[in-house]
Amino acid sequence: MTTFITEQQVAEILQVAKKTLRDWRYRRYGPKYFKIGSRVLYQAQPIQEWIGSQERDPQSPSQSR
Repeated sequence: MTTFITEQQVAEILQVAKKTLRDWRYRRYGPKYFKIGSRVLYQAQPIQEWIGSQERDPQSPSQSR
């Protein structure tokens, strides 16, 4: 069985407002999510993977955002 975490929990993990998560979803940015009925839910592993993908090396100017 899959364990989901809420939008509020993800906002706390990422230290952003829930509105920011909503804006990201609208712009097709941010971590993967599930839409189940009217609820938006996330899984912990993809959140951690997305966080890892945001790492930037200031010594490497060739990295794009």
